[in-house]
Amino acid sequence: MLNGLKYETVRSRRKDRKTYINIECGFDIETTSMYHGEEKVAFMYAWVFGIKDKIYRGRTWEDFLLLCEKLQEHFELGEDRVLTCYVHNLAFEFQFMRKYFEFSEVFSMDSRKPIKALSHYGIEFRDSLVLSGMNLENLAKNLTSHTIDKKVGDLDYSLIRHSETELTEQEWGYIESDVLIILYY
Repeated sequence: MLNGLKYETVRSRRKDRKTYINIECGFDIETTSMYHGEEKVAFMYAWVFGIKDKIYRGRTWEDFLLLCEKLQEHFELGEDRVLTCYVHNLAFEFQFMRKYFEFSEVFSMDSRKPIKALSHYGIEFRDSLVLSGMNLENLAKNLTSHTIDKKVGDLDYSLIRHSETELTEQEWGYIESDVLIILYY
């Protein structure tokens, strides 16, 4: 599954002396919200993870955690050997992720607005929105080595979806293009 991924490692000059896996990596989720009685609830119904030129997609947190375990094993990740994964607007995704991950380090600008979070898998999620200062549409427009547009209108956000809701290839393409923009950046 992950065989053949070529990468380099970079050693941090900081006092923590972590080794970072130097490979493009991005993650995005799609969520929906609804009312359950009088209480508003929200949940993830699809995720896409990109690394180098490989795209993985799934529907449940359990599936994503299995991928994280495979990444941890493949790259021999831990507290001192880290894979950096960019998430556009980590503050949003983090509110869903925090229920499924243990984090040993979280650096935040404000309450509930993490910029980076190191998971127990050795995957450090970083906010590409904070890094770039641009939304995905503008980020795509400003890429210099790739041409990709932020897809608009291919996903109807008014629909309530769950992990077993059928998604069309057009809908998957919408989600995947967001991750491709992050990878190309």
